[in-house]
Amino acid sequence: MIRYLLLFFSFCFFSAKAQIPIASPNTKCSLLTVSAGNQLYSLYGHTGLRFYDEQQGFDFVVNFGYFDFSTPNFYLKFVKGDLKYFVGIDRYEDFYANYVFEQRGIKEQILNLKSSEIQSIINDLAAIVNSDGRFYTYKFFHRNCTTMVADLIAKHSSIKPAVINEIKEKSFRQIVSEYQSPLYFENLGINIMFGYYTDEKADAVFLPEQLFNAYKTQGQEVVSKTNTLNKASLTLDVPWWNSIFTLFVILITLVFVHEYVRKFLFVVLGFIGIFLAAAGLYSEHVEVLWNYNILLFNPLLLYFAFAEKKSVRRKTIQLLAAVFVLVHLIYVLNKSQLILFAPIYLTVFLLLLIDSELLTTIKQNRAKSLNHNI
Repeated sequence: MIRYLLLFFSFCFFSAKAQIPIASPNTKCSLLTVSAGNQLYSLYGHTGLRFYDEQQGFDFVVNFGYFDFSTPNFYLKFVKGDLKYFVGIDRYEDFYANYVFEQRGIKEQILNLKSSEIQSIINDLAAIVNSDGRFYTYKFFHRNCTTMVADLIAKHSSIKPAVINEIKEKSFRQIVSEYQSPLYFENLGINIMFGYYTDEKADAVFLPEQLFNAYKTQGQEVVSKTNTLNKASLTLDVPWWNSIFTLFVILITLVFVHEYVRKFLFVVLGFIGIFLAAAGLYSEHVEVLWNYNILLFNPLLLYFAFAEKKSVRRKTIQLLAAVFVLVHLIYVLNKSQLILFAPIYLTVFLLLLIDSELLTTIKQNRAKSLNHNI
């Protein structure tokens, strides 16, 4: 319902040529940067583009961050990479009130744009809102609420975001993990889904705070004035159990409970690997392609849940699975997700070790040695 109200308001705002705002020397265009929220999708903040003119009496915000949870097959579309986001036009007072209610910070950078450049942006927006161009296919790093605003500004002016050091010195994975790190399980899940591409050095601005800093570093040539419209007072609500220690305790406990529980763990780990492989084939997101985490969550692990204990192939597959996990460990030794995956490494190695009955053999040999000495 909210989607249709927004589209209706956007259409009404730009539906006729006579209603398209005319930029004057008093018209301002500013970048709005909103701080992180409490929901997973809002951890990275948000970007809006504000247009206002006190004399003409208009004040609205262009928002490229809308999506519709009621979209059929929402999660499948999101994983595949063809989920449609859309641009909406908000009244500034509504935009402001929403984020004040959520206790999130709002910073404003008044951009040093000529009235002709502002008019060009407004005209382009009018064309977008009144066409199918208002919908766009979301991409994690290259097409989101921040990049769409940056591209729109760059298209009609000389203002382009500088690739600042805080971006080009880190990989995509490192950058987003810094935002996700307070929420261990969410961070772990996202890092499991991310493939090889996310380990590349970031080559562009793609997050709200990055765009804010990229404009800030260019001085008054880009930003004529910066205002703090609302100070953030939100404290991220992290449950006590959402930590790496919880996963350690749960997994290690399960490993030593019973053979059937160990078989269940093999099934879970193996099916995660199958899901990663399927996502790599199904998804259009470059971020989930070539996912080397399949080495850790290897479908071969399913074998130990269903094959006979005395199968002649068992030791060969045990060795092969252990080699795959070791290769994965070596590969990520210098990467940000090493500690994040530590409970998984320990669990898989323990499962393989127990399944190999090596510990049992050692105990039996010790017992024989003690009996012999007696």
